[in-house]
Amino acid sequence: MPSGATGSSKAGGVRYFRHEVRRAGWHGLAIVVSTAARDERAATSVESSAKRGTRREWPVAAHLFAFFTLLYAGCAVGRFNSTDGRDIHATAASLLLRHSLAVPPSLGTFVGRGGLSYAKYGIGLSLVELPLTLVDLAAGALGLFRSAPDLFASMTNAWVTAAGVALLFLLVRDLGYGARAALLTALVYGLTTPAWPYAKLDFSEPLLGTMLLAAALASFRFATRPRQRLRWALLAGAALGVAVLTKYVAVAVAPLFAVYLIAVSRGGEAESAREAPGWRRALPAQGAFWLPVAAAVALTLAVNALRSGSPWVTGYAAFERPLNQSPPATLAAGAALLVSPGFGLLWYASPLVLGVLGFRRMWRGHPREALGVALLAGVTLLLYATYPTWYGGWSWGPRFLVPLVPFLLLPAAEIFADPPVARRLRNGMLALLAAGGVEQVLGVLVNYRADYDLLPWARPETAHVWEPWTAALLWHALFLPVSLLTNLGLRLPGRIVPVALANWGLNQVAEFFPFFWCGLFPAPLLALLAGSAIVAYPLWRSGRALYSHCAGRRAPQTERPPGRRGTQS
Repeated sequence: MPSGATGSSKAGGVRYFRHEVRRAGWHGLAIVVSTAARDERAATSVESSAKRGTRREWPVAAHLFAFFTLLYAGCAVGRFNSTDGRDIHATAASLLLRHSLAVPPSLGTFVGRGGLSYAKYGIGLSLVELPLTLVDLAAGALGLFRSAPDLFASMTNAWVTAAGVALLFLLVRDLGYGARAALLTALVYGLTTPAWPYAKLDFSEPLLGTMLLAAALASFRFATRPRQRLRWALLAGAALGVAVLTKYVAVAVAPLFAVYLIAVSRGGEAESAREAPGWRRALPAQGAFWLPVAAAVALTLAVNALRSGSPWVTGYAAFERPLNQSPPATLAAGAALLVSPGFGLLWYASPLVLGVLGFRRMWRGHPREALGVALLAGVTLLLYATYPTWYGGWSWGPRFLVPLVPFLLLPAAEIFADPPVARRLRNGMLALLAAGGVEQVLGVLVNYRADYDLLPWARPETAHVWEPWTAALLWHALFLPVSLLTNLGLRLPGRIVPVALANWGLNQVAEFFPFFWCGLFPAPLLALLAGSAIVAYPLWRSGRALYSHCAGRRAPQTERPPGRRGTQS
């Protein structure tokens, strides 16, 4: 991991000045003053360069956000498709309409204070859904979209995930990689990993992943922009605070970010000689970091008290809590989450192999960041492996590991930034990217619930986790024609007996496949054509701008070596 940029704050310069004057006497005053001025100019130059680089990256990040928001919204379900999503949205609607946390009873709720029903999930995603929920309520009051009353709120994860793609691009650029490598990393994340299928779903993992990316970006800028450290520490803590409000388990990874901030606060030799000890310099930043995290924890406890009457009762049953499995079961669950055909992350996000291949190179150039990625992945994997419900219930692949995907992909920037290595791995890289694209298309075009609803061996979820013939990828490939026909309201042409039987079967299973917003309207095909026409031009413009950057017409022609840390060109 790169250390913070050289140079010191004004306070550090004053302390250094006094120390040197006392040691060398007034005869060395001129030398001391010139040295302090030189270091001050160096720090100013580093931060000015970083700010100029950031200003150049924002247009690309904005195009990424626009492109992926339009793409993900165009693939959205148009309604809440899971128990989690319905309860989270019901909390948002209840806050707006009744100023209450109580929701209608459902499979995922629990009976709390006053005998009312409450959602057990973190309140973070409910708060993020509030603006689009208000839009839905206004549209309903005007008599619009009556067949899709939750149309806009159900697309919340579309823009949340798109923001994560843009943040990943900015993080890779800040690490010192070229614009093209950063853009390729962001595109691979947005198009060939489970980020795409989950952007159209209503789970809380996309928001958690985006907030962890925001915390990582703020933490790295804390290291490379010493004049604004308190601000970046506060922003890192705020992002983690939202993560804690979204999913309680985020508390477990907050110390990793705090330790990173302490590690990068030490600075270089010159800075160490003129400033207070490392632990003392780290105290203000630690206070700024932990303040929003503590506020989020306090708000979470208050919400628990309002729901259940006790700040320590969340509503989760014992089998839904961590640290509730034996060591052998934990190891088996961890292995299944990584490589099993049913839930293995490498089966549902094949391009992550590129991250594994690039990790050693990242360790040489950015040892602290590489260690942070490894620790974040290890802590998260180990924590979720202790859940009896480690598989995440009815979902697409290993749902709980989705927030880790951008971090595990981060080392792949080492490969994208090194043309000789990329050429040597070209065939394998293309195969992994193609496999990842196919995996996500199957997750986007077929309802993740279809195999659970129709196949008896899909329940319990862990019964055949190591048997390839029961894997969701295989059955989604078989279900793909059925999904396309039912979502567009189409049937096979002809009147012969086999065609009639096939259409009868489609009618019987059609209720299990709706997975697009257009299917909520009376004429799904016409609705899809109209919606596509609306987003086609802005999507094309954003895609064209991104292609220009990727082709190098607007981006620098040379990659920045990862070893140059603390500057941005």
